[in-house]
Formats: sequence, C-alpha cells, structure tokens
Amino acid sequence: MTNRMNKSKLGLKRNTVRLVPHQKEWLVMGQKACLGIREACGDLVIDVQHVGSTAVPGLEAKPIIDLAIAVRDKADIAEITPGLEGLGFIDRGDRGNSGGYLFVMDSEPDVRVIHLHIVEETDPQWLEYLNF
Repeated sequence: MTNRMNKSKLGLKRNTVRLVPHQKEWLVMGQKACLGIREACGDLVIDVQHVGSTAVPGLEAKPIIDLAIAVRDKADIAEITPGLEGLGFIDRGDRGNSGGYLFVMDSEPDVRVIHLHIVEETDPQWLEYLNF
C-alpha cells in the first residue's frame, strides 16, 4: 500500500504543518485503503471511513489521509493489529479521547501518509469523525 500512496503528493514529515490544494486522487486512495483494511481485518471492523480534510473535495488539507475504524470493543484492537501491520501500519498506541487508538503509515521514515484512528462504535469520537 505504501508505494502507491507515495505517487500523489501525499505525505508530510512528522512535526510539520502544511496545507496543500485538494488532490482528486486522495478520495480514491482513501477508498482503496478502507477496502484493504476491511479485507485484512474482517468482521471485527464494524465500519471504516475516510475522514478529515482529505475526504472533502475542494478543501485545502494537510497531505495525510485520515481514516477511522469503529470496533465493538477495544479488545478487538489486539485481534486486528496483525492485519493492519501486514498492510504496513505502525502501532502508535492509545491516544484516548485525543484520537482513539492510533496506527500510522509512513512512505519513508517519519513521512506520514495515513493516520488511522480506532474507536469503539459507541465512543463520541466516532460520530465526530463521521460528522467532519
């Protein structure tokens, strides 16, 4: 997944903030990433969505795809971790009310292309992700 992500003005060095014009391919990349996650994680994932500014056509955004996963229970995260790691995601741990359980994907060391947030389906953060 990483090599494909690298080809479309996607990625931002850690601790850097930069907004760029929206790229149409971000929507396709978000959809493909969501499908890959569903295939790798199966029924433990209730829903996975491309969220945040890269999911909004025409909106300037930081060039990092944000994805959100809803699970029934936090215990499910341990079971889906091997599938996510198999896709190239790096486990960054629980951020609690500041983003849920976080995985990231880098195109090269410290150049982020995806932030993946996992929360329980009943967590208010899930609705916040969907409403944005």
